[in-house]
Amino acid sequence: MSPRPERCRRRLPDTEGGRVNGQHFADLLPGTDVGGFIVEALLGRGGSGVVYRARRGGESFALKLQSRMGLGGWAAREVAILMRLEHPNVVGFRHCGLHPEQRPTWFYLAMELVEGRTLHHWVREENPSARRVVALMRDLSRGLEAMHVRQTLHRDIKESNIQVRESNGQAVLLDVGVGHYEGAPRLTQGVLPPGTPQYRSPESLAYLREHGWQEDAHYEASRADDLYALGVVLYWMLTDRRPFESPDTATEIDAVIHESPMPPQVCNARVPEALGQLCLRLLAKAPEARGEGARALGEALAALVMDAAWDVPLLPDVAEAPLASVPSDEAEEHDAWMVHGEALGPPHRGRVLVPPVMPMQALAPVPPPRSVRRWRDGWKKWGLLACGAAVLVAAWGGFARSRPESAPEVASAEASPEAARAAVAPPWVAVPPVAVASQVAHSWKEETPVTKTSPAPARRIRSRAAVSRALLAAATCSTLACPAGPQVRPSPPPEECPAGAVEAMRTLGINVGKRIDAALNSRFEDGGAISVREGPWRLETLEKMGSLPNGTVVFGRLIRGEYLYGRFTEVRTKKGERYPVCLEILDGGGVEHGMPILNGSTEDMAVVKSTVYLRAVDHFE
Repeated sequence: MSPRPERCRRRLPDTEGGRVNGQHFADLLPGTDVGGFIVEALLGRGGSGVVYRARRGGESFALKLQSRMGLGGWAAREVAILMRLEHPNVVGFRHCGLHPEQRPTWFYLAMELVEGRTLHHWVREENPSARRVVALMRDLSRGLEAMHVRQTLHRDIKESNIQVRESNGQAVLLDVGVGHYEGAPRLTQGVLPPGTPQYRSPESLAYLREHGWQEDAHYEASRADDLYALGVVLYWMLTDRRPFESPDTATEIDAVIHESPMPPQVCNARVPEALGQLCLRLLAKAPEARGEGARALGEALAALVMDAAWDVPLLPDVAEAPLASVPSDEAEEHDAWMVHGEALGPPHRGRVLVPPVMPMQALAPVPPPRSVRRWRDGWKKWGLLACGAAVLVAAWGGFARSRPESAPEVASAEASPEAARAAVAPPWVAVPPVAVASQVAHSWKEETPVTKTSPAPARRIRSRAAVSRALLAAATCSTLACPAGPQVRPSPPPEECPAGAVEAMRTLGINVGKRIDAALNSRFEDGGAISVREGPWRLETLEKMGSLPNGTVVFGRLIRGEYLYGRFTEVRTKKGERYPVCLEILDGGGVEHGMPILNGSTEDMAVVKSTVYLRAVDHFE
């Protein structure tokens, strides 16, 4: 029986929960039973929700839990959209309800678990050809057509909300949590609906500029907005850059409204002319010029005449990337470091082998679930009834606090999809496919992705000191020698800073010992917890760092030990400037080096706070 309304409105105890930076989240242990779904592992946390991998009836699911406090009508919105859709190119709905059954604290949503990689990560690693990009775009056009036919809009299409299935390579639209359907009630008060700024259409920004001062103004998104966002995704796949800078200033907004982007085939000579022209049509300023809809887009993609040139990777592979020449003297070397750091040359993609890491212990098996009735054959009928009640109760419990205008956050068990030169395990280390859930939660601020610009080719200065591999082998032996006790990983060995880093930091006004705020993932700036994997990583500054502006991108590596350590050795500005640095991460809570690893971590994924301190050092201890 559903809880009484007065109970739903009352603040509930923090049973099986916790807080990160004031936000309430479900903190469940493996083996926890949530409506018959057995929790296996944490996939990620956001500002107001958490996603787990769960199992029921021999099948895996993405299980999202959100606190009923302040959920408002968003749960009903997401369920209503998902239940309208059943398509292989849109993430599937499975079940929803309240947890626990007595005095429920959480609303849970079980979705199809799409095994694979986000589009951003997949493109970075696979370096697809134009023919392969066309196949992905046809998948996305079919998924978008299925939504539009049912009078539903996605409203937040971007690379991190698209998953490429590991099994068949098809693209799948995720995260309909800020979508809209005809007749749906309005849930935000802002002029623009939720979304990500860099993917907003020219007409939406023009409306904001003209009506932003009016209290009752509200832009109504259309199918053309979804098509424009898909055009931004296609442009990035073809060129490794966005058509415009993020519209943060009046000048940048004006560019999106009035200026034409550089044609993809001009930006990248490997882009076929016909495909470049199709991309420009999707980015047209006039909504009607983008075509009649997603079906027409799919037909246009199918009509493209492709020859052997369409099978060439769109960007130089890592192995093809040109090596820069060595400077002739130390002065030239220092100048090159100051301008470019250890530059990687023009944009390129492909897999990068990294030193082998410690073998990861497999996740301990969870107890089998209690006997339950066979449910899969009837999930549509019973899911509709159960979710109708659960959504009403969840909405009643939190209707007083509607969610502010926001962009979604996506939980990922993989390394940041925007990590420079995303690394994969070498062939002798088996790594299972990564599973990414649909949507964790909605942050309290709009997400603004970093726009990468490609600097001119730079000369290679000198190779950085490599992290010692001997300790990794020693750690492996130590692990094997103590099978009965808990695994304790050693701290990383001392390491010198890159050549010229201390001098570069001094020139930039970054003094040794200086601390600044940074985010391990730009989508998680609220201090919530996220899952990260050891290896190459990038983060973004949340405040000015010396003469470098807020939003500067910092590249380095995460190292798993007793704590999570981070050593970052290069910064890049939004203008593409690169500098060598020597920065480490810490949480400022009494730990001298590194970040405490939180509950919910597994052997291959560490759960940590998403915000960190970056500290300038003259060597890594």
